[in-house]
Amino acid sequence: MEYFKPIKFREEVEQHFKKYFTESHYENICKALATPPLTTYFRQAKSNNCENNETADIADIDSFKEDIQQFIDKQYEEKQWKKMKIQKCPFDKLSNQVLCFPVENIDKDTFESYKRYEKKVIIDVSCGKSVLRGSDIYAPGLLAMSQNVEMYDYVSIYIDIDSKVLRGSCEPYETNLIYVGNGQILVNRNDIFSKTPQELQGMGVKMIDTIYRSPSFGSDKTIDDRVFLQNLPSLLCSEILNPKQNQLILDMCSAPGGKTMHIANITKNKAKIIAFDKSFPKIVSLNKILKKHDFTSIKAYNVDATKLASQLTKEDCLSLKKPELIMEMLNITNNQFSYDTVMQYLPTDKNKIPINQIKKSTIKNIIDDDDYMILNKKINHLQNVRCSIFPDESFDAILLDPPCSALGQRPMFLCDMTIENLLTFHSYQRPLIKVAHRLLKPGGRMVFSTCTFNPKENEEQVAWILENFKDMKLENLRERSSFAKEKIIIKNINFKNIDDIDEQKSIAVSPSIVQKINQYTLRFDPGDSICFKDDTIGFFISSFIKKDISCKNINKKVRIK
Repeated sequence: MEYFKPIKFREEVEQHFKKYFTESHYENICKALATPPLTTYFRQAKSNNCENNETADIADIDSFKEDIQQFIDKQYEEKQWKKMKIQKCPFDKLSNQVLCFPVENIDKDTFESYKRYEKKVIIDVSCGKSVLRGSDIYAPGLLAMSQNVEMYDYVSIYIDIDSKVLRGSCEPYETNLIYVGNGQILVNRNDIFSKTPQELQGMGVKMIDTIYRSPSFGSDKTIDDRVFLQNLPSLLCSEILNPKQNQLILDMCSAPGGKTMHIANITKNKAKIIAFDKSFPKIVSLNKILKKHDFTSIKAYNVDATKLASQLTKEDCLSLKKPELIMEMLNITNNQFSYDTVMQYLPTDKNKIPINQIKKSTIKNIIDDDDYMILNKKINHLQNVRCSIFPDESFDAILLDPPCSALGQRPMFLCDMTIENLLTFHSYQRPLIKVAHRLLKPGGRMVFSTCTFNPKENEEQVAWILENFKDMKLENLRERSSFAKEKIIIKNINFKNIDDIDEQKSIAVSPSIVQKINQYTLRFDPGDSICFKDDTIGFFISSFIKKDISCKNINKKVRIK
């Protein structure tokens, strides 16, 4: 049922997308973005330390399912909603790990019949998205309310679409407000607005009349601590990575940590997983969750993953007379580094990790003038040379889910992104890909994913990887045994060129490569009803195996800055 208008992008952004999509395809995407997915997926938040025992896994998920079903039955009865049944994830590989439930979409006549109360509560866009996905409203999300609102009053809920309502203000609200339902307020007005949002906790409004009916787990702390909500394509990333016990695994942009923890559970907490994110607050938050749920196999640090490798490559050093000295000094090679010793090279501080640098003048003192001139030409703009945090070819598997335009996230109320902003994301992702390639072992797997439907960050990025790294083999995800029974429709995203940012030129891509990328990767467009019979958020997944051809210098020169 349509309640909100399809998302309207700026004209230049719309023209960008119409280069790739047919008119109907693009219209369906914009329409779906205004609504939440109609199936919600979740798994247990705790770590899975059980031995490899399928019977125990089934018993564990069945017990968890029963507990959550009892909670939902009670909540739905209190709200006088029609009963809803939890199901196991229909995707075979996830059926013993992941549960899901349908989101009830209220018909338009019922929604329009809801009483509009005189007393209003205003929430911001972020809180509004959570409400549409089934959440009650928690105290920090309350933006403003009518002056005469008292505890236990019934109120109508509105979203401040234009972000113009001041916190704690009263009517009249001269801005664009969208009605999303009714609820009962459970807090005192003065208690809310005499404190900052950071000082508040607990439920603010219990939603009763909603557009989309879905459980609100946050109303019970015990239940909330046991449940981890995660979108289906995000869950598939960890399965596609196919992590194994006793592997060294890197998650380069890990926050908020859902995929990282899922990898740990797949490996029964018996791999060594290193997780990085450039956001310090997000890493602090992730470490609290890891400690709370006993994820002992994960070590998370605050690091910009573009800085994981030195600007100098192994190929740079091999052109010198004494390459081993420089490579060891910069930690490009390290014979002492292994799965068993990796923890010796990581700090005890769970939040930050230092990035060591060596002055170029120090390097000059230990190599001859000819070698220094060679190096100086390669890095002439630098005063210091960064040491690699990990040696090249250290990791068995790497998950790279880099910062992206996030245009697949649903629901969306508006998008004011400019074309200039949209076109920055693929260039930001390239250094992360370069680092991932260097750190991946021959024979290792790299999964590259995004939560956007923008082809420049997805299919074109895959084409760039294939063009620049000839030792990276694109996997056909539709032929992987775990996907053999699933019908994931191939999308024909057409493009002829990709940007070579380093060389500031355009590179032609053959039609056969474009066809291969479309066939081998998984594209989930917002609103697709063909993916496991459920509509999902917008998402893209690709997977590469690094071939063992280190004896041949066949890759293009791509430098890390």
